Parts: sequence; structure tokens; C-alpha cells
Amino acid sequence: MDMGHTKISILRSIMMTIGQTPRRTRGFTLIELLVVIAIISILAAILFPVFARVREKARATSCLSNVKQMGLAIEQYKQDYDSYYPFGWKLLPEEQNWYDGFLAPYIKGKPVSNCPSMREKWQIGYSYNQAFGYTLGDARAGTGVGVTLCSVLHPIYDGIKESAVVEPARTITLTEAALYYYYLTKNLGRTEDVAGSQLTVFFPKNAATMKSYYYHQEAGLHNGGMNNLYADGHAKWQKIENLMEPTQWCAMR
Repeated sequence: MDMGHTKISILRSIMMTIGQTPRRTRGFTLIELLVVIAIISILAAILFPVFARVREKARATSCLSNVKQMGLAIEQYKQDYDSYYPFGWKLLPEEQNWYDGFLAPYIKGKPVSNCPSMREKWQIGYSYNQAFGYTLGDARAGTGVGVTLCSVLHPIYDGIKESAVVEPARTITLTEAALYYYYLTKNLGRTEDVAGSQLTVFFPKNAATMKSYYYHQEAGLHNGGMNNLYADGHAKWQKIENLMEPTQWCAMR
């Protein structure tokens, strides 16, 4: 009898348990939700710029590889042409820029001339320093025409000879086209299409005008700086402000 009573009690307890409504858990309050959203926003504000810098660092590394390859091509060109640097402008009648006209035989593949961070309408991602050789059409040396940089007349109708470069480890041969692009668009008001087609050559200026012409923070494509090729063949990244000193652009002094 006791055993039967015990079984009945157990069954009643089970039925009561099954019939009970589960207790509701308390949800988030509005204040708690706002706090969580604020924390997520703060973390995003901190992390997104970090991710952007890391991504740009990867692009800068790829760009630096391009610059080094172009430096090797220039060295090969000099070996074939009695130690002269290539011209810096277009060849007529094909209208080829200095890269296509002089370095293409030494570099297989057009993408080498394209910086991963360059704008879509840019003709080329890198600008050749005028001081090493700038030509208009098919004009050649002997005209007596040039541009004075660092108190020395640099010929603009021929490539200079390697032995004429005074400080090859300090003198920039090639830089990123952004340096000239922002001068064309910000200072001269050129459209993106026009500016993008005129980036093959960089024109250095004297100390009085260098910063006013070319100091635009946007030109620092790779985290505030850009990659440069030096006359001795090495390449490295420099902050945009460090590129305003004019003597590093003078092939001869």
C-alpha cells in the first residue's frame, strides 16, 4: 500500500513538472545594447585603419618589387648603351613612353610598370627623373639645351652617362607617379584623364619651389610615403616629406 502510494506521488510530481511553464530569462536592456554597440564601434574604429595599413603595406611590398625590377632593366640598358641612361620621354612616331621604348626589351610584362595603388586612368605607375635624361620626340644631344639643377646644367635631349652621377646612392632615378600626379591635378587643375597621361617624367625643382609644387599628402600612396629607385640600383620607401629636398634629384652637382 505504501509502495503504491509512493508511485502515485512520483507520477503526480512528474505531471506537475511537465505542466510547469519554463521560467523566462531576462533579456538585454536598451542601455546594455547601446553599450555593446558603442564598444563594437570603438573596436571597429581602431581596427579598420590597422587593417587598411596592413593591406597597403602589402601593396607597397609588391610596388617595391616592381621598382627593383625596373632598376635592373635600367642597369641592363646602360650595359648595352655605353653606360648611358635611357631618355625620359616619348619616341616618335610610335609615341612610346620611356618604359615601353627603352626598358620593354629587358622586362617581360607590362604590369611591372603599374603600382598596385595607382589610379585606374594612369598611363604608368612610375615617373622617370628628368635629370637623368629627358627627350622631346626624337631629338638628340648637341643642341645645348638643358635645365639647371643644383647649379649644374643637365641636358634634356639625351640620357646622361653613368659616370656623371655624383652621389648614386643618394640620387633618385625613378619615383612613383603620384608625386607628379597631384601637382598636375591640385596645382595646375588638370583633369584626371589628362594628368594620367602625363606621368611618365618627373620634373624636379629647386629648393624654393620643390615643396610648394609637390608636397601633397595624398601622394604618399603607401602609408604616407612612396618607393623610389636610386642611381646605384637599390630601392626603398621614403616618407613624402623626405622627398622635398632637391639635391637628391640632381644627377649632377
